[in-house]
Amino acid sequence: MEPMKKLEATNTFRPEHFEACTVWKFDDRDDLWHPVYGPSDLPDSVDDIYFGVKFTTPKGVEFEGWINNPDSLYAIGIFFDNEDYIFNRMLQDRGLDKFNKIREKVKSDRIATVDDMFPIRYECNHEHKHPWVKNFSGSFDPF
Repeated sequence: MEPMKKLEATNTFRPEHFEACTVWKFDDRDDLWHPVYGPSDLPDSVDDIYFGVKFTTPKGVEFEGWINNPDSLYAIGIFFDNEDYIFNRMLQDRGLDKFNKIREKVKSDRIATVDDMFPIRYECNHEHKHPWVKNFSGSFDPF
């Protein structure tokens, strides 16, 4: 496995960040996300770790995106149409707005209702890039 190119910290997530490095951490000292290259880069709190994942809706539509702390997951980000759509269980009204924007852009009966999209399954399969990250999967429903 060839070494990863060193990346700069960022104040926003884009799909290319997770293509380059699949694990990131948030540092509140500079309010930036930083790439995690190995266990020595991990933050003290698991709440500050973000994993790139593949999402699949109940009707089979796939998206790339991110989750943080799968043990107490309350928010996800879905990359679609050059945007990061964040769904947070604590902000359900905003989630419904985000869903409607995705639904309008997808223009498919595969995402016609909230039930066509949620609960959405996620899968983290990064052992090929990060042998110290175990594969995991689960589901998320912001409503």
